[in-house]
Amino acid sequence: MIYFNLSAQPDKNAITSNADGGYEFSCITPDENETIISALRTADQAPANQRGIVLAFITEAIVYKPRNVISQIIIEYGKYSEYPLDRLAKAIAFSRKGAVFRKDAISDFEEYFNCPDIDNMPTRNGRKIYSDAHIFVTLADLYEKEYQFEKLLTRGKRQPPQGGILVSVFLTSRVFYLR
Repeated sequence: MIYFNLSAQPDKNAITSNADGGYEFSCITPDENETIISALRTADQAPANQRGIVLAFITEAIVYKPRNVISQIIIEYGKYSEYPLDRLAKAIAFSRKGAVFRKDAISDFEEYFNCPDIDNMPTRNGRKIYSDAHIFVTLADLYEKEYQFEKLLTRGKRQPPQGGILVSVFLTSRVFYLR
């Protein structure tokens, strides 16, 4: 169970209230708490093997401290889950947390791609909530930022499952552009 300090004063809890410009996590405003709880309740309605990825998808529309808190929840949840989509959700959450966590994100993306059954992505309006192309481009961006061009090239040469030739061409051309 997660408990937040609801006695926070919104004027004392600016987005970057720390001297270093970072988030103040010792208190959560009632509005931030409502955003976090609402996202968790929505994700809880998904099947058990899809909760992490649904929560990651929901946070695409959430910004600032609530998104950061939910990303950390996804990471903690993904550590103990056996489902491939939770591993992918954890990779997405790590990729949102900045440069310090890029290697963790890459590691989780690679673990996800090594899972035998990765084709059960939930859909919304008949489309996957995260397309294969989106996942591969996110991984390509992480490889690029970590200067892992050989891994990027190797991944681009492999035919991604249902990702089509476009993703492979994009990843391969991105390496040549960078060289």
